[in-house]
Amino acid sequence: MAHNRRHASNKFRKRKTAPKTRSHSAEKKLPRNTPDINCVINHLGARGDGIAEAEMVLDYRPQTIRLFVPDSLPHETLKVKPISRSSDGVRADIIELITQSPDRKEPSCKVFPACGGCQFQHMETSAYRRWKENALYDLLENAAISPVEKRPAIWTGPGSRRRVALSFRRTGDTFILGFLGRASQFIQPASSCTIMLPELSKVALSLQEWGLHLPSGSTGQCQLNLLDSGVDILLLPQDKLDHDVLSSLAHETAMVGCQRLSVLQPGDVDPYLIYAGGEAIVRWGDLSLTPPSGAFLQSTLTGEAALQDAVADCVKEAHSIADIFCGCGTLSAPLLNKGKTVLAADNASSVTHFQKAANKAGYGHEVTFVRRNLFDAPLRADELAGIDCAIIDPPRAGASAQITEIVKARLPIIAMISCNPYSFCRDAQQLLGAGYVCDWLQMIDQFHLTPHTELVARFSRDDKKAA
Repeated sequence: MAHNRRHASNKFRKRKTAPKTRSHSAEKKLPRNTPDINCVINHLGARGDGIAEAEMVLDYRPQTIRLFVPDSLPHETLKVKPISRSSDGVRADIIELITQSPDRKEPSCKVFPACGGCQFQHMETSAYRRWKENALYDLLENAAISPVEKRPAIWTGPGSRRRVALSFRRTGDTFILGFLGRASQFIQPASSCTIMLPELSKVALSLQEWGLHLPSGSTGQCQLNLLDSGVDILLLPQDKLDHDVLSSLAHETAMVGCQRLSVLQPGDVDPYLIYAGGEAIVRWGDLSLTPPSGAFLQSTLTGEAALQDAVADCVKEAHSIADIFCGCGTLSAPLLNKGKTVLAADNASSVTHFQKAANKAGYGHEVTFVRRNLFDAPLRADELAGIDCAIIDPPRAGASAQITEIVKARLPIIAMISCNPYSFCRDAQQLLGAGYVCDWLQMIDQFHLTPHTELVARFSRDDKKAA
């Protein structure tokens, strides 16, 4: 495999910024004259970095240290440059690929690995999927969580993302919109991104002219959501924009053909609508809902459909459902035409939009809405009395306090969705300890070529264990 040695060496030397696949806030830069070292990658860590052990001098003494090497694969032999150290180990960049894995492939994206959008462009699809499933189920096994059934994973692919957060910068006569580079503030233009839906890539390209109406020196973030009615844009500038700028942006948005443009100015709590080309709509079941600007929607349509199908399977025998952290109603709205009653709870403004859509569709009498901070004030056991099944889809932090109340309420069925396997394990252990059984679990890969994993699981109460 050494025939690629020279090519690989040159390729990796050209990278001007160090990859950032882990949090490096506590890292300390190593001296530039730190010697290069050779290493063999043992395995991939939870964040996708290759992990190796090597001997090097730190603090004036030889030590065996753990190396984190982005863009590497198991069993590869590498020459690397140590860049920084933390309590976890030493981060290093590839200088030369001495022997490469048979799972390595040529990246399809022209800006990999400089772009921070995805990490596994260099890995064969079958190997990527195998690693992602193994990483999840190894974590579950270590946490003593054993689903009775492991359902086949749902995989998304290139050109599937319908929700993205892009960074922007206006400098002189140049406007750049894209993903931040790894470990840098350099922005990689998103117009040729292979991960986004083509509709979003087209908009990103069109916005290059649109952004020239921003003042020079402007920076911030631009969130794009593809709704059923078109592309929704939420602008989050670092500095407040005046009325004339916003008027120009509104005019250009109409020319670009986007559905809606809103801005969240610094210091404001809610976005301000600047332009609407008709009603912004998403459709779930019988509901046509106008989501708030920048609303949390599932990242892919495939993933959304998979989650809805999984939840429908969980609740098929239930009559009364609690949708906890309901958002816009993505998971429970399709159930309203099936004779179910729903208790929908969340702190986000999106719950108000869900309520309006339910009332408009004639389901107002079937849904009870609660808007409050579920971390500080979870739905109490007495509020959950009479509920047959809880759907719970919390943020990455999980929902330990809410799980406590669910256990107290002795709910028969729980459909748990998680975007963080670590907090899922903590919350699942709480359920298992209270006598619940994990009937089945399914991984849903919504974030193609990244380490991020989403999953859905069904828990049922085993009264014999709970006794």
